Amino acid sequence: MAHRSCIRRCWAGAAPLSDKPLALDASGNAWVTGYTSSPDFPVTSGALQPQFAAGGYDAYFAQFTAAGSLAYASYFGGGGYDTITGIALDSSGNIYLAGIGSGPSQSSSSGAFQPSPSSGCDIFGIGPPELTYAGPPFVAKLAPSAASVSSLTSLGGGCVISAVVAVDASGAPWIAGSFLVGPTTFLPTASPFQIGIGPGFVSKFSPDFTQLLFSTYFDAVNGLTVDSSGVAYIVGAGPLRTPQTAFVAKIDPTPPPISLDQVLTTGSAVSESNTGIGVAPGEVLRLIGKGIGPTVVSPGIVNSAGFVTSSVAGVEVTFGGVPAPLLSVSAGEIDCVAPFEIASQSATLIQVQYNGVQANPVLMPVTAATVEVLAVLNEDFTLNSASNPASPGSILELYLAGAGQTNPPSQDGQVNQTPFAQPGTPVQVQYSIPIVNGGVTVGGTQVNALVTYAGAAPGLIAGILQVNFVAPPPSSTPTAVTVQVPGSSANFPVWIFFIPPNP
Repeated sequence: MAHRSCIRRCWAGAAPLSDKPLALDASGNAWVTGYTSSPDFPVTSGALQPQFAAGGYDAYFAQFTAAGSLAYASYFGGGGYDTITGIALDSSGNIYLAGIGSGPSQSSSSGAFQPSPSSGCDIFGIGPPELTYAGPPFVAKLAPSAASVSSLTSLGGGCVISAVVAVDASGAPWIAGSFLVGPTTFLPTASPFQIGIGPGFVSKFSPDFTQLLFSTYFDAVNGLTVDSSGVAYIVGAGPLRTPQTAFVAKIDPTPPPISLDQVLTTGSAVSESNTGIGVAPGEVLRLIGKGIGPTVVSPGIVNSAGFVTSSVAGVEVTFGGVPAPLLSVSAGEIDCVAPFEIASQSATLIQVQYNGVQANPVLMPVTAATVEVLAVLNEDFTLNSASNPASPGSILELYLAGAGQTNPPSQDGQVNQTPFAQPGTPVQVQYSIPIVNGGVTVGGTQVNALVTYAGAAPGLIAGILQVNFVAPPPSSTPTAVTVQVPGSSANFPVWIFFIPPNP
């Protein structure tokens, strides 16, 4: 499931747009939604959730007759802040709700794409406390009587400030909205236009809420509707200014022949607070998709000149038109290294091609560095782990990528050979020593580790660095270590051999 294209976008001066959490049924009854902190909200007999969930705010939804009398009202929330910001009805009268918050108390449906939010919404600021109406989004389907939940799923986590919903003729719900601050890394993507670009999102689930058929970062969305052919129309507003700009866009969800769904790091422990979303020169990436390569995994090829090639088994990947070295390719995943040439770009268009067929192009921001930890080895070249700790004071080998261009500059795909290039920017390794008071850990202090080597990793592809450092003192728990370059850092655990004192 994917888009064919995003077309007909019109820009004009406009007043701020807002979502309207209201829908009319075939009888002219009005369904309205919102949030309340009132423990004596006027719920009606047979309400789905008759009692306040004791959180800061609960969502509610209610039905008024054409004459204006209250016919139905119910809470819909959990132990935190929850609100419903969008509502839609299908031709059978089923009710679709889109909301944000810490998660409703109602259980997710069987096989739900995401049973619970992956993360909450943490806002840090200076000054007096201020209530922030933001949180992870969810979408729910209720029976026409509103007495039961047919389907319920979350969509990622993070700080979404509003979400709207629409449903197509097959019963597939669309959900769209905008971030409070963004873009954030919360959004799962499927056949996206762009990743990490735009203050909003547009997503579509399967009718049973078990699959994410389409999902992309986009501009901030305030309104959403779907026509009889399944094409979605969205409206929204641009950055806050006077006058504000507004847009309307049409999205055709027809699947492309092959689909690029996600762009992920190969390593772990990237510090989101420092890097945000983006790709860096020399970063090792995992491209996840459908039909983007051969059924059987094909490894990368090193040619006679000592370079990893950019074409394997009919697969090619370009970043802003520059071919990327390929480490392995398959139908569901391509592992590659982002070209160093993207350093001159603010954003890059990632394009996968397999046997001449192109996947959806995906636009992503470019960052100077996005440090990712690939592996940590002990002095005997075995993997450091809880069952295989290092000796205190021994030399640990850290392998990382995403630190940017080297000095002298490396070439895309070259296998690192002597003389080994140095990092283009300083690499620092720190570890935390716990502060214990009365047997209780009350904090920690950061210590710079002694780095004995930092440079291109011998025999590996350009972009992967090796950093050797002296192991921290013994510890009964994993030692938190941070590797950082200007603008990016990554945290990782190191296990050090520890002999408990005699009782």
